[in-house]
Amino acid sequence: MGTQQSLLMLLSIILIFVAVTVGINIYNTITKNTFIKNCVQELTYFKARTTDYYKTSQYMGGSSFGIYQWNSESLAAYIGIGHSGDTVETEYANYTITVDGNDVTFLAIPKEGSVQKNIQLEYNVISDEADITFIDQ
Repeated sequence: MGTQQSLLMLLSIILIFVAVTVGINIYNTITKNTFIKNCVQELTYFKARTTDYYKTSQYMGGSSFGIYQWNSESLAAYIGIGHSGDTVETEYANYTITVDGNDVTFLAIPKEGSVQKNIQLEYNVISDEADITFIDQ
């Protein structure tokens, strides 16, 4: 083989290596962002279910505006999916629920190892104000 052919082969190998590396990085970024978006979507769903639970009559399985069983365990049971105590487990994350008066806090711990942030939703059922923050692990 000539020098020119050897250099072209080396250049081709380098280009293939760079293309594969860039492809893997893009895939990992998309996977990480998908997990984060799904966790935020689930938190939004939990917020809606919390409002529903808070306003529903106790005779229909709710808390009657916080009068009856307004705690994290009963809220987790109302949300359902997979719950034990004050935690809810989904495909994307484990969520811890904390009820303090009219304030409800959901802490999402993503199951994907590449996601290095926990996501927290603080929600007030009276004022309907919600705040999502990202917390480093």
